[in-house]
Amino acid sequence: VGRTEPLITNVMWRNLIAQALYQVTVLLILQFKGSSIFGVTEKVKDTIIFNSFVLCQVFNEFNARKLEKKNIFKGILKNKLFLGIVGMTIVLQVVMVEFLKRFANTERLN
Repeated sequence: VGRTEPLITNVMWRNLIAQALYQVTVLLILQFKGSSIFGVTEKVKDTIIFNSFVLCQVFNEFNARKLEKKNIFKGILKNKLFLGIVGMTIVLQVVMVEFLKRFANTERLN
């Protein structure tokens, strides 16, 4: 990036706004209608929201790899660091929800 070029390009802004709108919409629906949609308790609903938020971030990581490409998975196996980060994020999420319930204030999901 040159000195005169913007740090955040128009494509980045477009993707950022679209992702934010998507996440806010999904999380608000889950917050206000999640218990009735899934027929679960408040604590389970909160855990679903937590999982949804983390998974939205994981999907955003994939989308951010290739900003204007149709195939966001092209060359994914070549980037071991990216795969490690995504893998660790998912593993830590499962550990937090399933085993660190008191710490994360979550409930096991069926």
